[in-house]
Amino acid sequence: MSHSRCRKRNAASVPTLQAQTFEFSEDEFEGDVLRAQVDRVQGRRIQRETQAVHIPKKLCDYGTSDSCTAQPSLDEVIQNEGGAELPTSNSQNDGPSKKKARKKHELASVEHDKALREWIPYRQRYLDEMLCGEGLQGKLPSLCFRFNATVPTSSAFLYRCKDCQNPQLTCQECCVQTHRSHPFHRVKYWNGQYFVKSTLKDASLVLQLGHPPNEACASPVPGPRNFVIIDTNGFHPTEILFCECDQACLSGGRIQQLLRAKLYPATIMDPSTCCTFRLLEHFHMMTLQSKTTAYDYYQTLQMLTDSSGLGQTFNRLHAFMHMVREWRNLKVLKRAGRGHEEDGIEKTAPGELSIRCPACPVPGWNLPDNWDTVSDDMKFLYYIFVAVDANFRLKRRAISNESRDPALSLDQNNICSCTGLAALLQANTKFSKGYSTTGVGMAIDARHGFILPNSAGDLQKGERYCNMDYIILSALCGLKQLHGILSYDIMCQWLKNFFQRMKTLPPHLQVEIPKGDMRYAIPKYHLNAHREEDHNRYSLNLIPGAARMDGEEIERNWSRHDGAATSTREMGPGSRHDTLEDYFGFANWRKYVGLGIALRKRLQSARIEQHNQIDTYNRWKAKMRPANVALWTEQIRAWEKDPSMPDPY
Repeated sequence: MSHSRCRKRNAASVPTLQAQTFEFSEDEFEGDVLRAQVDRVQGRRIQRETQAVHIPKKLCDYGTSDSCTAQPSLDEVIQNEGGAELPTSNSQNDGPSKKKARKKHELASVEHDKALREWIPYRQRYLDEMLCGEGLQGKLPSLCFRFNATVPTSSAFLYRCKDCQNPQLTCQECCVQTHRSHPFHRVKYWNGQYFVKSTLKDASLVLQLGHPPNEACASPVPGPRNFVIIDTNGFHPTEILFCECDQACLSGGRIQQLLRAKLYPATIMDPSTCCTFRLLEHFHMMTLQSKTTAYDYYQTLQMLTDSSGLGQTFNRLHAFMHMVREWRNLKVLKRAGRGHEEDGIEKTAPGELSIRCPACPVPGWNLPDNWDTVSDDMKFLYYIFVAVDANFRLKRRAISNESRDPALSLDQNNICSCTGLAALLQANTKFSKGYSTTGVGMAIDARHGFILPNSAGDLQKGERYCNMDYIILSALCGLKQLHGILSYDIMCQWLKNFFQRMKTLPPHLQVEIPKGDMRYAIPKYHLNAHREEDHNRYSLNLIPGAARMDGEEIERNWSRHDGAATSTREMGPGSRHDTLEDYFGFANWRKYVGLGIALRKRLQSARIEQHNQIDTYNRWKAKMRPANVALWTEQIRAWEKDPSMPDPY
């Protein structure tokens, strides 16, 4: 967090080029040099200075004669010349990359402002075209657009579709024919004076299931009269026919006919509400990326149907909620390949649906056969890095229960004054009043940020050891090798009686961790909140094999999920678990697809830092006495091998 604040302060202190138009007189020019008044913004201060600006050749070509009616603006000169950088107070101290980035930002800002200024004179034309497109566009046609024939006298209205790319006025018959493959478009008809909102159902469009769009069924059966289909553009009352002819054996039952038409039914028996697959996909992406709640999305659909709220309303919120939960679960199962398993869904093992990190060491998958026999100085290549933390924003109120809302999927007394963190103290305060869940504990891959399988769990009263022990051991059980580093912001307290507490847990959680195979650390930012005495053993700067890992990846992970706190707080237990697991799975997927680019950037940065560190060390070593260097090196290696040895630092 401190780094991000520093970046914001630095960004705010960089002077930016204001989008202004400057006019100059001939007296202000001295050959190819212009004396210009420049406003410099530094924080809250604005300072005006006189700067000598070199005028590019193109500006000189305009001349200063009487025939020149107007001088070009400064931002136009900058755009024409590819950017004439105004001198700044701190530009001389900036590196080439920083100057290039600032120049690019200033030019982008000028270009954006220029585009807006160019658009302003055309606003009226844009508005006129928008209004024209909503009317008859000058005349009432006597010919139907589709067949270029006279509008039948039996057709009382002319229809226009709001969702077709090139909407034209058509008769009722043509409107129905053109929308058999687009039954969820919104239409309106001309009543002689103005357009009236209508539906394709009112235009006599019937949706036949079990057959191609233009093929009739020999024995159709009508669906419920109040059948409503929800699409991305709103609610659509629809007249629907199910197939029960001799092809019914191929078309399937009613649920199968709906699903094959890309319609998801809200219930198993006699559904009267469906969502299109397109809608569920759209909402799924919206809620994963922007944390949009199902209620807000539903209200948006209501507004798209009738923004005034005075027309027909549809009470389908609960049905929509059910379909969304089922869709989430099905997508997880599909992406995990459960649809291609002979055992199907029922035999899915715990943690099998999670997305694993492809870069973390896993024996038998991405490690050589002799990985466990390498020398001690090379074992760091096969380390696992696990970070543990809790989030107290992801609460849940004490509403509903597991029986009403099923998921589709110890007290510590050794609190001391070692740390200023509130993790332990939360367990013994009013922090949990009114809440069934006060937060979420989690373990992740500390290097790449992947959430580990079976590594997330609810906290009932703060960050209690019994909850965190269960979560940590559940995560470690899924790892095939326990050789690496485990970081936790209260590691110095949690580790004291951990192995004694582990003996009281169920047998499958009693993980055997050989002494010396796992090193224990405190994330770098949190280490500053602890006392210095006897804490170097937990420093990631000093643990062999930790490289430059800071252990704070789990904090960055929480920032991606805090936006879900307001919606999941009011959910029942099952709905909340399904939603959070969907968010966690999406986070892993984004990490997975972006891992190649991320590792390449880290490698490039590591090569530069390696050169700098080696050069710094060699220059320092040259100034030290060889005897002292040998003694310190021996002490450090002894302490790294056994942290109980005297601390050389």
